[in-house]
Order: sequence, then C-alpha cells, then structure tokens
Amino acid sequence: LDDPLQMSLAERAFSFYGKNRKSLYDTVSVSKVRVLYATDNFYGWHRESKGFNSFMDACEKLNAEAVPYIVATEQDIAAMGSRELLVVPDVRYLSQSLYDAIAEAGARGVKILPLGLAGLYDENGKEREKDDPIIGFKLVKNKVEDVPCEFKVALSERGIMAETQVNGR
Repeated sequence: LDDPLQMSLAERAFSFYGKNRKSLYDTVSVSKVRVLYATDNFYGWHRESKGFNSFMDACEKLNAEAVPYIVATEQDIAAMGSRELLVVPDVRYLSQSLYDAIAEAGARGVKILPLGLAGLYDENGKEREKDDPIIGFKLVKNKVEDVPCEFKVALSERGIMAETQVNGR
C-alpha cells in the first residue's frame, strides 16, 4: 500500500484480527435470507452442468442486490421463521420431501422467492403430470416476486454499504 493512511488502517485492522481471532471466527450470522442448496437439482442436471449454475446465479443475484445470505439445505428449512426469506434457485428436479419442506415454510410465514422453474421432474428425472401442483409451486403460500426491501442492505451512491440493520424488528 502506497498511501500511508491506508497502510495505517490496514495495520490496525490486521492487528485487531490477530488479537481477537477466536471471537471473530465464532460469530453467528444474523442474516434472514437463506439460499437453498438443492442437491436434487444438482443430480438431475449433472449431464447439463446447470444445476450448480442455477445455485450460483441465485447467489450472484443476491450479491448484486446487496442481500446478505446463508446457504441452507432441506434440513435447515424447518428451523426458518416468519421473518425470513428462502431463495429457491431453479429446481426443475425436485423431490416430494423438499417440496413439502418449502410448502410448510411458506405456510409458517417464511417468504419464498422462486428463481426459475420448479418441480418439472422428480429427483430421479421422472417428468410430472402438467397439472401437478408441485410444478411452479402453485399451492405454496407467501411467494414473492423479488427480494423484499427489508432484506437488503442500504448502499451509498458509490455502491458502498451505507447502513445495515442487525436484529431489526
């Protein structure tokens, strides 16, 4: 670093990390957004190499919109509460159990943001009947079209985090 002020700030920051390592690594995220890591979809799309890409696309969307998130699996959905958002990437390969977990979360008040197709096939690649309610999450409650404002971090004009809200009500 050529700038003395930046060098000084960097030294202070790294000194702080060095002294407080344990507490820094033991922190728990307060993010209220979960991105579903849907292995059903990865197995189904392995030949097309798109299953993981749909997950990465969802993460990139959240990053671009300044939305802090945590990666969640099917087992994590049951613990989500009504003030949280579940982002569901394109899950065209979807098991009944994963669909049930998503539908139950929506019924509990969790906001559900589907990004792409949902449930066209089961986890083994068997195509579902066109009128199957799993397709498109037809019966899932609490669906949203985009990330609600309360989950976004405010940015300055230059795209720098201007404020965050921790444990907001």
